[in-house]
Amino acid sequence: MYEPGPIASWDLFPSIWTGPTGPLMHNPWAASQTPEVQRMGLGRLVTFRRWGVPEGQLPPDVIGRPAREWARGPSQPWGIGDQSTLLDEHDQHMAPSDAAEVVRSLDVQRCVRVDPSVITPAGVAYELVRIDHIPTAAVGVIERVPTTFANVEALDDVGPVFTYGDLNGERPCTTELVHPDAAVTETLRWSFRVTLTHVSTIEAPAEALSGPIPPEAVPGDDLLAPWSDLRYGSGSRWADRLQLVVRPNTRVRYWGILFGPADRFAVTIGARLAGYWQLGGRKGSALQSATTRIV
Repeated sequence: MYEPGPIASWDLFPSIWTGPTGPLMHNPWAASQTPEVQRMGLGRLVTFRRWGVPEGQLPPDVIGRPAREWARGPSQPWGIGDQSTLLDEHDQHMAPSDAAEVVRSLDVQRCVRVDPSVITPAGVAYELVRIDHIPTAAVGVIERVPTTFANVEALDDVGPVFTYGDLNGERPCTTELVHPDAAVTETLRWSFRVTLTHVSTIEAPAEALSGPIPPEAVPGDDLLAPWSDLRYGSGSRWADRLQLVVRPNTRVRYWGILFGPADRFAVTIGARLAGYWQLGGRKGSALQSATTRIV
């Protein structure tokens, strides 16, 4: 990976550029692959690697002026002063898709057909969907957290004997299903969790989605309180226009947990996580995303 050399070499590169050697604030992929010690340190060269400008300075003319002409000039905080409009113009007319504050949409969905034999009274957990990584210096906002029971069937020793009706948030107070065979005393119950785990920038690529695993093995901290009342149904009335704020370097994982008798319920369950992440920048758009309710 390129590391900037002496001040005299700064004029070899424009102050903002994309690609594998560009400033990390304008290259989210490179930022996610750069060890934290190279991203988060202090000092002139580290600041250059992250922002494209020396620490505490802003070029009088970002576009077209060699960097060494302003490298030793008057110190200004990043993003302060009339010169910041030049950076805004650069984003608007030259590289809008690479602007630091561009919104990156997130939308993942998945369905899982649960083996009836793994459902037990002690419970079994599946990682339904995942948002793998909110980048460094970004804010993540989760807006949609629906859950879908695509199909639930009661089984006997031969096969299905009863199919339950719609559970997709239309019956939000339903928290369990009773088997039609009175000899099956254990009901089918469920719980859902959305958890957060830290992701190091030097961590290996993410493993496959987890499951089936015991409920106590579910890792991470809860983004919101676990629920079992189907309030996040497939419709938008409960699951849409949320504003769940996620910090940088975080993995968001959506879990479905089932409890019930073995070999007596066939379940297909799905989930979705949707929202966006946005890098911090001079306009403060990411701060607004984290502090202003979505209406």
